[in-house]
Amino acid sequence: MIYIISDNDGYNMKNKLIELLDYDFIDLGSSIKTYNYHNITNILCDKIIDNDIGILICGLGIGNNIIANRHNHIRSILSNDIVSAKLAREKYNANVLSISERIIGIDLACSIIKIFIETKYKS
Repeated sequence: MIYIISDNDGYNMKNKLIELLDYDFIDLGSSIKTYNYHNITNILCDKIIDNDIGILICGLGIGNNIIANRHNHIRSILSNDIVSAKLAREKYNANVLSISERIIGIDLACSIIKIFIETKYKS
């Protein structure tokens, strides 16, 4: 499963990513209304099991990443570049990706998510 969720800052980017990328995302919601990043992160992390992947979209991605890594079964990264996303999956088996709407554009976000989803862990 590939879960995706955003706070209000990442709402527009999340919807555009779902539209542009050809994956069967499970949209865990959010709305244009204020939605606390703590809440969305915990909602997503509670869903992740086994080989699931989670995508968190917010303004900066920093808070989401910190909160996500408090969950024992989560290996979350904040990535604003393709190389970090690839290496995090390949070498560390990262299962959650935080993306910053304020820092990167939609094209780069698409590329980062695609490489994160398609890269396999090399144990």
